[in-house]
Amino acid sequence: MQKKLHIENQNVDVDQLIYKIGSYHYNWHNNLELFWLISGRIEMTVDGCSQVMEKGDIILINSNSGHVTFALKPNSIAMRMYISPDFFIKNSYNLDQGYFELNTLWEKNNPVFQHLRKALANLYLCTENGTKNLVKINKYLFSIADLLSEFYQKGNKKMNLQAVTQGETAMDTVVEYIKNHYAEEITLDLLAKKCNYSSSYLSKLFKSELGINFYEYLTRHRLIYAIKDLANPELKISEITFRNGFSDVKSFNNMFKKHFQQTPSAYRNQLNNDLKIVDRQFKKDLTTEEKEDITLYLKKLVSNGSVQLENPCSGCLAKEYEEKYFGLVKNIKQVMTN
Repeated sequence: MQKKLHIENQNVDVDQLIYKIGSYHYNWHNNLELFWLISGRIEMTVDGCSQVMEKGDIILINSNSGHVTFALKPNSIAMRMYISPDFFIKNSYNLDQGYFELNTLWEKNNPVFQHLRKALANLYLCTENGTKNLVKINKYLFSIADLLSEFYQKGNKKMNLQAVTQGETAMDTVVEYIKNHYAEEITLDLLAKKCNYSSSYLSKLFKSELGINFYEYLTRHRLIYAIKDLANPELKISEITFRNGFSDVKSFNNMFKKHFQQTPSAYRNQLNNDLKIVDRQFKKDLTTEEKEDITLYLKKLVSNGSVQLENPCSGCLAKEYEEKYFGLVKNIKQVMTN
């Protein structure tokens, strides 16, 4: 359930997606991301800081912040919305000298959050039938921006707004090389020679173009593939370490723990067949029944801002499985304590 909009009068792209959360999917991008957990329970880690999100929780992820999600309950469904930083810059936000701090974990009872959920639902629904009412789209987009303004902070924690583009940039050669050779030993000096730059200049270019330094970019790229390998029980931790470019197991463990707050082994122990099934369908369309349930839930929220945040897929087979699963866990605990 994805909606991509290009709003001509603002010359800005907005991308909304509703999807199921599975195991770790590590990501970072230039867009600001507004993330709303519609159902379930997940772990969200942003820039190495982890928290548990319950249904209804919302967080805003600033530009180029590394982030990862992990489902703690079956049938965890989220809406994420990408907004280009250009939209905020054109509307008088100085993102070079400020950032957003929006997280329902810090102030759950703030009434702004329910208005924000309603605005997100309205924006999503106003293009439901393929129509494009520019007046309504602008109305809801600016409503979201107005609500976000309450969470804008001026300060030293500024966002890195420059990101590598799809066109030809000075970093294209470097990015492509890392993509194809991440499992090998790569140094800044090696990349500098390939680009005919000095190491110091390339180091500055990394920070200005990608928003993070060379070593952090390389580490994040290696972790993306290491996470995928951890889902394969046939691979030992040591094998995963070396096939993804880490110098030794200790280094791999340290980097994994820095970014995800747990060791690779602990993460692997969390994986189960249900998460692997979701991963194979990651960001693909929901079932027809799930789509109908989500749409009905959003419409109820729009018509009644105080609607309870019940699981919108309460009638789904996945919900039936969830209830049986947690009932079984409860029974096992009772047996063990008797």
